[in-house]
Amino acid sequence: MTRDPLHGLVTRSIVRRDSDQRPLQVVRNTHAGLTGIPGPLRESAEALGLSRGTILRRIELPLASPLIMAGIKTAVVINIGTATPAALLALGAQALFDALEHWVVPKGLRL
Repeated sequence: MTRDPLHGLVTRSIVRRDSDQRPLQVVRNTHAGLTGIPGPLRESAEALGLSRGTILRRIELPLASPLIMAGIKTAVVINIGTATPAALLALGAQALFDALEHWVVPKGLRL
């Protein structure tokens, strides 16, 4: 494991935290989508004699899919947004400072 001397963050812990936390976004949005379905719609499906699995597959999941996809999109965007700094930390602080020096300091003033 590499430690970044500048921030003291372990890059593997950043990636692990991201992979552990993001499914919660999807689960939270899935729950919100499924509980947001109106009760009379469920009662209508039960009155038609549909099984619980059929109700879930044919009625509830299609109605909840916008919220489920929003949770997936949020999880992906946050993963990409936090993976970029984690990749920079994985390079190490010295490589980061070398890159900054290369971009900022004029060529004639570099040591």
